[in-house]
Amino acid sequence: MPPWRAGPNGRNCSSMRELDGNYACLSLLVNCAAGRGEKPIHEPVESSTLTARMQARQVLKQFFRPR
Repeated sequence: MPPWRAGPNGRNCSSMRELDGNYACLSLLVNCAAGRGEKPIHEPVESSTLTARMQARQVLKQFFRPR
């Protein structure tokens, strides 16, 4: 399956391709196995999530900046 058809946004991506439109996808991913080890991980995961959210905001600000 082509990557632009995979996942929940597959229909949106294929619709934009048919319309020759520009599109982008920005996702935050998590590790489903996080927390299965012996060490506590709440603070490192929270810190990583905060960093990822701040970086995603910067990407979105650049994308939607006035031209």
